[in-house]
Amino acid sequence: MARLYALTVIHIEDDSKTKILYCKSDLGCFGLFQSNTIKEFIRFGFIEMSQRCERDKRMVIKSNEYGGVLFNLLVKPDGLGIGILTNLDYPKNTITYIIHRSFELFYYNIVDDIITSSCIKSSSSELDYLFTHFNNQKNCKLSKEEMIKTELDETNEKMSVLVTKLISREDELQDIVSKSEILSDKSKVFFKKAKKSKRCHVPCVIQ
Repeated sequence: MARLYALTVIHIEDDSKTKILYCKSDLGCFGLFQSNTIKEFIRFGFIEMSQRCERDKRMVIKSNEYGGVLFNLLVKPDGLGIGILTNLDYPKNTITYIIHRSFELFYYNIVDDIITSSCIKSSSSELDYLFTHFNNQKNCKLSKEEMIKTELDETNEKMSVLVTKLISREDELQDIVSKSEILSDKSKVFFKKAKKSKRCHVPCVIQ
């Protein structure tokens, strides 16, 4: 049976510390003693992952604890992250859908790029509904419309990782060129001009 255990929103602060802004869980299938332990396990798991994962690249960790669970965490460049904890039977495409809809709900309530208590409060009720909906066994399977949206989300994730890698490689190459003692000054100038001329043709977002 597919189970959605937790939906978590985290934010990595300027001092690199991770703050949990929201966490909704359903641990009713575990005993009371286990539930308290699992809550700490969830908190610890997502905080540790947030310190290790790359921005805009989803991190997935499988654990054999509690009958087998799956941590999914995606952190955006601004430090906002969505974490999902499920059992191993929960559909992977539904996890993707929940993550991206959660980002949409949260970003909709952010004003001037500042996360406030009112923003968190406004988002919480909507995230509660999202969690409750997909925690229902009948709603685990996505509709056709949701499937299409999820495929686009997955494509955007892959494109974002690819673009980041390309930019990183270009920056590394530029650093090598600038420090080179073999290339002439004229060759270095030519490289910089060629780099600028091709930079504007990379697709970043698919609507």
